Amino acid sequence: MTSLHIIIGLGLLGLCSSEWTPIFNSTSNMVGPFTSSNLPVFKLKFTENKVADKRLYLSVNVNLYNGNGIKLGHTNFIINAGIVDEEVQVTAYKRFYFDGPWSGNRSCSETLNSDYLEDFNFEMVTSVGSEDMFQITTSSGESHSESMGDCSSYSTWQDMLLEAESADLGMITWLSDLPDYFTTEYTVTPDYSTDNQTGKTPSR
Repeated sequence: MTSLHIIIGLGLLGLCSSEWTPIFNSTSNMVGPFTSSNLPVFKLKFTENKVADKRLYLSVNVNLYNGNGIKLGHTNFIINAGIVDEEVQVTAYKRFYFDGPWSGNRSCSETLNSDYLEDFNFEMVTSVGSEDMFQITTSSGESHSESMGDCSSYSTWQDMLLEAESADLGMITWLSDLPDYFTTEYTVTPDYSTDNQTGKTPSR
């Protein structure tokens, strides 16, 4: 079983990129490091190359670190595609987890009502500082926001973000031929809601 793990570290200059950059061009891709008072908003663009004829799996993670490089937490968006009654069915899960010194806090995991995902032609935004942490726009232009603000530990997540000083994006799959089914590109911009220079002290 092959594991394909792609990490994108972000440099300060890369935070204002408006051009799409391919992700699946190697098994390891680093651009960085990311250093800023604002964490990044990651935007992914999926373009279908051929219709799924087997189970497809992709995990999209945004990992957050403090100034010492210690991982504090991460978001996790899982996409599964499979064949049900001779039709492609896409299911998805949205999650966030705490790591390192924050690991004793409760994570949050929810299943999406992903009926609007009919294929791999869509764009997805991960914004760690927003209640609408995951935002999806389909090929028809329909926008769907997936909120994490109703999680019981969301206020703790906000506190954790105040200690985060860097981030990277990881895409994980065990399928070596996943790029045959769809291509993936990204852009990144600053998230001004995550300015960790505000002087606010975490509540814990």
